[in-house]
Amino acid sequence: MRTITLEEYEEVKQLSKKNKDKRLDKKLSVILLRYEGYSTKEIAVRTGYSAGRVSVLIKEFKEGGAAEYVRNKYQANNQKISPEREKELLDGFRKQAEAGQVVTVAAIKAAFDKERGSVSGSGYIYMVLSRLGWRKVMPRSEHPNKATDEDIEASKKLTLPTMK
Repeated sequence: MRTITLEEYEEVKQLSKKNKDKRLDKKLSVILLRYEGYSTKEIAVRTGYSAGRVSVLIKEFKEGGAAEYVRNKYQANNQKISPEREKELLDGFRKQAEAGQVVTVAAIKAAFDKERGSVSGSGYIYMVLSRLGWRKVMPRSEHPNKATDEDIEASKKLTLPTMK
């Protein structure tokens, strides 16, 4: 059974007061409860972690210290292209669009795939376009399911029976 010292307890207590992340608060409560003398199973019941996870958390705290324990180890937005390079790639397409040419997502995707060196999903391209303020502007001259001109003229000639 790993024990928590008074100095470690005080340090965790201070970190807990400054903390605003509820997941980290739950991890810190494991250390606080261990100092107060609760067993691994009792801590597991109180925090909702499994007993094995409680043991791992205490071990991580003892081996890495409080600073490493509270550090957010998760990284997001793992991109192969920097945001600046994304903007540069789309600027070329913007010039084409302003010149009156049709710019398709397939063409943008091909350029991004070539730059990244791997195949990307079209969802990634739409996300980049949205993030950089692009939107789809493509007016339709008519509805795709519009009736033919003959059907429209024929419907105008119909008269409704009068009610008496």
